[in-house]
Amino acid sequence: MLTKYLEAAMRHAHWEILKEDGTYYGEIPECRGVYANAPTIDECRSKLREVLEDWILFRVYMHLELPTIDGLELTVKKTVNRENVPTPPVLYKYYACNKWTQDIFERNQIYFQSPDGFNDPLDSKVSTAYEGTEEQRVSRVIDLWRKGPAKEKKEEDLRPQALDIVRRDQDITRMLKTSEQSEERTRKQMGIFCMSSKRDNILMWSHYAEAHKGFCLGFRTGSPFFGRALPVENYASDRPCLNLVEPPPLKETTQPLLTKAKDWEYEDEWRIVDYEGGPGVKQYPAEALRSVILGCRIMPGNRQQIMQWWRARNPRPDVYWAQEKEKEFGLDIIPVPWVP
Repeated sequence: MLTKYLEAAMRHAHWEILKEDGTYYGEIPECRGVYANAPTIDECRSKLREVLEDWILFRVYMHLELPTIDGLELTVKKTVNRENVPTPPVLYKYYACNKWTQDIFERNQIYFQSPDGFNDPLDSKVSTAYEGTEEQRVSRVIDLWRKGPAKEKKEEDLRPQALDIVRRDQDITRMLKTSEQSEERTRKQMGIFCMSSKRDNILMWSHYAEAHKGFCLGFRTGSPFFGRALPVENYASDRPCLNLVEPPPLKETTQPLLTKAKDWEYEDEWRIVDYEGGPGVKQYPAEALRSVILGCRIMPGNRQQIMQWWRARNPRPDVYWAQEKEKEFGLDIIPVPWVP
């Protein structure tokens, strides 16, 4: 099935000669980020196929869906155990008051961020390795060649050249570089919306809600839009590692998008990943907004403005106030029985 899928995708490739330098450029529109550039059409075709193979491998490892091409579909199974991680009925997003606040309330718009824009530069990144026996590496090189320009040649005819490349370690540099480029393209094309199961965390109010001067929104996960959220299931010291010689079976991999450093464990994060629409503004269903929580330091003008937008909503979410606890380091989230 994989070979058929690769052949179908390559048939969808578009080619052109660049006016600037006369080199050949190829891309596959259905596979975002899959493109190549080379001096000749044969080199460009071969390079494009290599990029396509690594793109497929990376998306399978990241548990990202692949586009259906000519009726062919590669199914990527999810590995999240939802029996052990029940979805909370409400997930929360902390906000500072800024020029986009009005769009959130009046236009039901929220922003999906690319991982490159996260405050943690290591977020959603995998580490890659190219480790295996000499025979495994030779087999990998031959396999790549036979899927490209040397597909008509026999394995025994390719083995001497592949062995020479492996013994000079030329395969390592190429594979690691190609994988890095593929990962970078994929990261830029993803849009992620991060939420938490917690609404009273002091650190998140401090970091994301302008030192408690902002607000926090609660979204219903019963809504299909927010029900897609998956938990960050692993807070670890090491990044997930992808061995390019022999990628592990899907059932044994940890989803890189759902793995973060241990330092972030206090957030109890949940994520919606949009790998087709990518980063940018998204429209959420008005009825999915369950609650509005005003920070304990919110400025009177911002509070009045939010309540003005709240009055115009239909249906209206519940309104709460984050209040400092009297004897503990903590916050009480109390209902607001009045409208300021």
